[in-house]
Amino acid sequence: MTDLSHTASHQAVNRRYAAFIVWCVLAVGLNGDAVHPLWAQTPSGEAIQFEQIDSQAGLSHNTVLTLLQDRQGFLWIGTSDGLNRYDGYTFTVFRHDPTDPESLSDNTVQALVEDEAGVLWIGTTNGINRMDPARPGRFTRYFLEDVAGESIGSLAFDETNTLWVATMSSRLFRYDAATQTFVLYYGHGERYQRITE
Repeated sequence: MTDLSHTASHQAVNRRYAAFIVWCVLAVGLNGDAVHPLWAQTPSGEAIQFEQIDSQAGLSHNTVLTLLQDRQGFLWIGTSDGLNRYDGYTFTVFRHDPTDPESLSDNTVQALVEDEAGVLWIGTTNGINRMDPARPGRFTRYFLEDVAGESIGSLAFDETNTLWVATMSSRLFRYDAATQTFVLYYGHGERYQRITE
């Protein structure tokens, strides 16, 4: 394994570890007015105490559906009521606005992934959104097969940096960067292809 691929692999593991720890922190519930602290341990054995972050701290909703830490260190939190960017101190919340075509397509954010250029891809219960870091808070909307209402279950990039989208209706799409469209790869009466092709 090259040093570069080892470093990228190590960073991916660290991000997954950090996301898991944050998920655990978010999952710690309240019992009446008392918060039960969550303790963790670093690989070196140092104890860390976490604080709960919830709607009282500025999170748009306590139902967290997805997490991502981007390359700048921001924590992106997809909830049942918007996309939250957390800088460690404050939240910035992005929501659907029916009068703004550059807002999120829906408030229920179910999937997040960042590409090599730092572009954030957001899967909602009503299509996909793309946010370029040069235009924070402005979203480009994509509806699969030009149909609104497709609920996105998962977003992922493969080793060729191709974006793949899995829907809650068991369909798989591939993003064609040349045409800036999503192409149906598997599902709903189409001629099925092997994923290895």
